[in-house]
Amino acid sequence: MGPADLRLLERYAAEVTVPPRCADRGVCAAFTTPALFGTRLRPAGKGEVELLIPNPSGRAGWLVVPWAAVMDAFSPTIADRMLVAGLGAEEILPETMTAAALRVAGAGLAGRAALRAAQAYVTGMRSLDAFTTAQLEQRARGAGELLPLFRDCGIGGGGAPLARRAGRLLEFAQMLSHWRQTCPFDEDRNRAALLAARAVAVAEAASALIAAMHALAADLPAILAVWRTNGIALLAFAQRAGWVLDGWELIACLWRAAAGDAQLQALRRIYALAPPAAAEALAWPGCAALGGIPEPRTPQNALRTIDTRLCEAALCDWLHAP
Repeated sequence: MGPADLRLLERYAAEVTVPPRCADRGVCAAFTTPALFGTRLRPAGKGEVELLIPNPSGRAGWLVVPWAAVMDAFSPTIADRMLVAGLGAEEILPETMTAAALRVAGAGLAGRAALRAAQAYVTGMRSLDAFTTAQLEQRARGAGELLPLFRDCGIGGGGAPLARRAGRLLEFAQMLSHWRQTCPFDEDRNRAALLAARAVAVAEAASALIAAMHALAADLPAILAVWRTNGIALLAFAQRAGWVLDGWELIACLWRAAAGDAQLQALRRIYALAPPAAAEALAWPGCAALGGIPEPRTPQNALRTIDTRLCEAALCDWLHAP
């Protein structure tokens, strides 16, 4: 075995270190194949992508699997193949993943329920875009061009998409806290408590980042000038809250879709899929607490295929909640 072979093995070994950047941990993919639900996708260079799957051995870290190997091992649905194909060679961000998922669902490839959810999402976002643009123009002439900057965070209030997601994450934490009071297994009660604590920390961090964006909206003429000269840096700042929340909404939807005995398996799957905190995010305003909670290890049988209908219900709920 030569140096090239060793580098290849290292490339696809389990990643156990804290990811330096949010992009290094990948983006939560809206897959319809139950075995792939909630796994994370990132570019692999040369136009290829790779999947990050929780280590099935029960040890810490995520396995890095090339998409070609995923195709052979998991036989993804047509919807999932089109989702990956629709991402193209562009940088994979939470918003580009959402856009690709909407195209797939809007084409009817993920079923009728997902089609209706995608249509409702698009209609709701069009109305929200028009409202946000009007608010921006009312505050400063020409500020409507800042819509890409404030689309997800809004310019104040709690009606923006990311603010609603942060609120739903707090509801998820409360649901876990109530459920653990009746759970008969100590280990799973501990998992629920840890998940709830992480969900609260993520929601609070996202809220702090959203508040920072709202603070920018206090001086739109100045922001407009910066936007026209260095829009890339401003957009990266606006994307922070989305990166912090990425993946949490979908797994929270899985929990809401589960009932009865299915909740225990859903909890273990969610525990394994909870996104790791990235090192860069810990330095962002209000995000230091993300590093104070240990990352989970994959529980036994957590990656067992969950019910297809449960995955579909979670995906529809996710699409209904922009």
